[in-house]
Amino acid sequence: MSDDSVILGRVVSSHGIKGNVKILHFLEDAADFAKFHSINLDKKLGLKDFAVLFVKNNLIIVKFPFINSKNDADSYIGSNIWVERKDLPELESDELFYYVDLNGCKVYSKSDVYIGIVENVLNFGAGDILQIKNGDQEIFYSFQKDFVDNIDIKEKKIIINDTIEI
Repeated sequence: MSDDSVILGRVVSSHGIKGNVKILHFLEDAADFAKFHSINLDKKLGLKDFAVLFVKNNLIIVKFPFINSKNDADSYIGSNIWVERKDLPELESDELFYYVDLNGCKVYSKSDVYIGIVENVLNFGAGDILQIKNGDQEIFYSFQKDFVDNIDIKEKKIIINDTIEI
C-alpha cells in the first residue's frame, strides 16, 4: 500500500465452509462496496472478480474466486481491503470530504487554542472519534456535528467546540 491508499474495510472472519469472508467496512454505505470495479486485498492487486453476497449489520459477506475453503478464508483474517485514492468516486461538492482527508489537519479550539494534528478517524461502534496527536499526548475527540464547529479541508484546519475530549 502507498500513502495514497485508502482502506475500505478489513477481513474479520470467514463465513461458512465455502471460502466466503466477512468484511468490516469503513464506508458510509455498505452498498458502495459493490460499486468499486477493482479492489486490493493486501498484496493481491486489481481484484475484479468478487461478489458481494449480502450485508449483515456493518459486515459485508464477500466471495473471492481464489478463496475456496474456510481454511483459505481464515488465512485472510486481518487483511485490509483497499483502493488507491484516485479510484475513489469524485465528490460532488467542495464541502464534502473523505475521512482520510482529515488526517494531517491541524485542530484548534473555538477560542483559537492549538489542540494537535489529526492522526486518524476511529469508530468503535458508538460514533466517529478524531484521534489527535500533540507531541507525546494523544487526545480522542468526538467527531459529531455538535462538537465540530468548522472543517476546512483546503486549509487542513478543523475548529472544535471548547468542550472536554473523551
